[in-house]
Amino acid sequence: MKRRGYEEDASASVGPPQSRARLNPPGDSSFLEDGSTEDLARKVADHYSQRTNQTLEEREASPIIHLKKLNNWIKSVLIQLYARRGDAVLDLACGKGGDLIKWDKAKVGYYVGVDIAEGSIEDCRTRYNGDPEQNPRRKRFTFPARLICGDCYEAHLDKVLEDDAPFDICSCQFALHYSWSTEARARRALANVSALLRPGGTFIGTMPDANVIIKKLREGTCLVQW
Repeated sequence: MKRRGYEEDASASVGPPQSRARLNPPGDSSFLEDGSTEDLARKVADHYSQRTNQTLEEREASPIIHLKKLNNWIKSVLIQLYARRGDAVLDLACGKGGDLIKWDKAKVGYYVGVDIAEGSIEDCRTRYNGDPEQNPRRKRFTFPARLICGDCYEAHLDKVLEDDAPFDICSCQFALHYSWSTEARARRALANVSALLRPGGTFIGTMPDANVIIKKLREGTCLVQW
């Protein structure tokens, strides 16, 4: 298993400039069935790029704070159950890096995060490297990391991450449903996982139950506004 040399020091800046480029090269759009799907993916990226980091008080005031805490608990349990010391982790739709501490507690050995939103990747990079103004006493993460901005439901990640694979764990937390805008994108998501996960490795995927959501909407009991 080869690892990129520029991340030997976990406290160093994550990745070279080219790792921030979007992974949608010309000719790789065959998995997008039409322009509407591409437009939807762009809207998702823009939405998460524009979301700012919230203070603790702002998070606690959220109307879905209990749902967020439940989701975080689920992710913590899954990571503690299946991650092992020294594991190489591929985190699809990693967002702003909210799970970095969970992976650090599991003592993983290497981390690659991919997300469609450039703003989220920048926030994740800041969180990984540490923001001395926000938390000057927070310790550095113990694992080297690589962060990439790209659509993991369109790009051929096996080509981009050839030197990083195979991974012991592939994780996609509460974001897999975004790939279901078309069958082709869903297949590309699963193909990326299959190509990069080592034989016998672990895939952790969590997503909402659409049947429950539709049932509650029809019953008029689903009152949460996203």
